[in-house]
Amino acid sequence: MTKAQQRTFKNAEGVVISKVAEDSAAATAGLREGLLITEVNKQPVKDLSAFEAAIKKAKDKVLLAVRTAQGEQMLIVLSNNS
Repeated sequence: MTKAQQRTFKNAEGVVISKVAEDSAAATAGLREGLLITEVNKQPVKDLSAFEAAIKKAKDKVLLAVRTAQGEQMLIVLSNNS
């Protein structure tokens, strides 16, 4: 996460989404550039390597806890094949 992103998210830990493919399952589910992923399947993710490890462990569905820059929190469910 960049220093600007850290200020935006008030030093929260997680992974900021940098790109979402148009018409993808992720986009349809509501993921978009600039959201902060804080948890995968109720497990905190502090950085990209923790996020990738959590995704690899996931079975059929992935539950993502995300935050907007304005502080709104959301839960998004994706198929692990997405």
